[in-house]
Amino acid sequence: MKEGGQSSKIPGWAGYYSLLIAGQSVTQVGALPLLPEVAHEWPTLLTVIMQASQLRYLAVGDDHPTVISFDMALYEKVLQLLDARPNLKSTVVPRLGELHVVMAALRALGASMENSGIDDAWIGADVYGSATTRQILKCNHYKRALRAHIYSYVALYEIALDEFFMDNPYLGEACSEATEGVEAACSKGNKCTMAESVKEANITLLEALATAEVVKKFKEWETERSKNAMFKSMMNYIHRVETILFFVAVSRNADLTLHLEAGEALNKMFFAMDRIKYKRLWPRYIADMNDLRTNYPNTWRELEAGNISVTKNEIPFVSVGADHACEHLNKQMKVRAGIIGISNNANARQRFFHGCPSTVVPVEAVQKSI
Repeated sequence: MKEGGQSSKIPGWAGYYSLLIAGQSVTQVGALPLLPEVAHEWPTLLTVIMQASQLRYLAVGDDHPTVISFDMALYEKVLQLLDARPNLKSTVVPRLGELHVVMAALRALGASMENSGIDDAWIGADVYGSATTRQILKCNHYKRALRAHIYSYVALYEIALDEFFMDNPYLGEACSEATEGVEAACSKGNKCTMAESVKEANITLLEALATAEVVKKFKEWETERSKNAMFKSMMNYIHRVETILFFVAVSRNADLTLHLEAGEALNKMFFAMDRIKYKRLWPRYIADMNDLRTNYPNTWRELEAGNISVTKNEIPFVSVGADHACEHLNKQMKVRAGIIGISNNANARQRFFHGCPSTVVPVEAVQKSI
């Protein structure tokens, strides 16, 4: 909000990023037949890897390994399977799905901030109820938990910046003009013109921050103020949310290099929060992905071109991880008269999974035309 209660024209986090970056090419998404087996059993995992290897051989040949995303429970077992069967290591590259990684980080963040006062502020301000707050801390609902932490992050950062500019008024004046330029650029009506104007205004803002050394002086001010335990706790929470948002941002932008950089930053958080499985296996995941550059350069180039994430729309900053896209596909199939209620009927299940991906296409076309 601007002074006088007038709403700002600057869009939110995702909207602002979509004006700064270019969109990715749309990914072709399809559903393979479902195996009527328990996912975490060894024969099932071996069957999936072997079948994926056969598809790879038929589609692109032996030079490209199959990249498969898993959640942590399956990823751990797949690594054990590959270590026991070294001949399979050249055929498959297991990945940890971005959705499950972010949810694990949000659970760790929720555990660290429980009873810190921030959760009480949500309830006291009537933003969330007590039951919803518990769900957010446990990350039972991904989007709601992420949104809650973004709101808290923005509110606390505004408080910190107000105090910082009160102590350094000349820096506030240096940034004010550039900020007003971003506001003016976002006020333009034409979307194409707005995108170009916002890019120019954003560059001007970054140059103003660099010239005045605002970031450096803010860090020095933060170090000095960190003698206060309450302030230090608040800034620790802000930096943890920043680490998670950085990882989410690079996933939405399908950037492989920054994905690994953000993953290394997230790794420190898993160690600090004592997430036992993630602090043990996440470093191996980062190392295995870095090894792709030398072991499988063609696969690295494909992922670097934006195929590390799934893009279902030409709008920028909307890509999601493969496991997240799989959840979207599951949601499409879990409809009335859909997958629910037919899992015990093998023939009905097989017909449904063969026909559902084809029937979803016209439904989506009709929804887009409305």
